Amino acid sequence: MTINPMKMQEKRDKKDDKKMEKYEKQRELAAEEPVRKTKRSKAQDRKSYAFGACATVIFLLLLMLCIPYDSSSKTPPKEPNKANSSSTASEEKS
Repeated sequence: MTINPMKMQEKRDKKDDKKMEKYEKQRELAAEEPVRKTKRSKAQDRKSYAFGACATVIFLLLLMLCIPYDSSSKTPPKEPNKANSSSTASEEKS
């Protein structure tokens, strides 16, 4: 019994052609069907909102820490109270 490489190659080609046709049909069917999105539950939405709020708070906190504190912008100290100044004045008189 002799092995004919040409016949074997033809068989392989036919199998490959069938496989390719099968894959093409699957692709066509997949393209025709609408893509279904998974529905999000309320719990997932709440978790995402909570995570977003926490991330925003942390971001704002870090942003505030990065802003330099300028102590010279404070208002100058006010003059001492009159009660204190009168007591110092009475001490000076005596």
